[in-house]
Amino acid sequence: MALTNDNLKMFSQLLDDKLEEKLNPVTEKLDGIDKRLDAMDIRLDRMDARLDKMDARLDGIDERLDNVDTRLNGIDVRLDNVDTRLNGIDGRLDNVDTQLDGINGRLGKVDSRLNILEFRQNHISKKLEDLQLDVKIFERNVNRTLHRLTDEMETVIVILKQNEMVTA
Repeated sequence: MALTNDNLKMFSQLLDDKLEEKLNPVTEKLDGIDKRLDAMDIRLDRMDARLDKMDARLDGIDERLDNVDTRLNGIDVRLDNVDTRLNGIDGRLDNVDTQLDGINGRLGKVDSRLNILEFRQNHISKKLEDLQLDVKIFERNVNRTLHRLTDEMETVIVILKQNEMVTA
């Protein structure tokens, strides 16, 4: 039995429909992964912006600490030169101690914030690892599906050859 042009068109349409039916879930899964990656990109951009702000704040704190250090050095030199004015300088040292306490409190807050950022980074790292695993599982499933489709196509070709609908 020879294949007619209509038979070939019908067979081609059946193959196209079957392939479309098998590839639709794969396409939907890929779309879902793309959306998840887009959302992750947005979240990472936000985190970068937050880290930039924290970095700027840390630079400010560092500069302020340098100013305090400079001031403390000046006070120390003045104390060495003016022992007789100890009572007046003593009051100024109390003021500096208060400032150091404030800075120490701020450093404690920065340390807490850095701990939170580290926790968040670890959490995001875990999510990225989970996403990588999901992608690997998805790739494995796609490969299985493609292998199955290839097997089905080979079976169809063998059947067509057996029925002499296709020449070898």
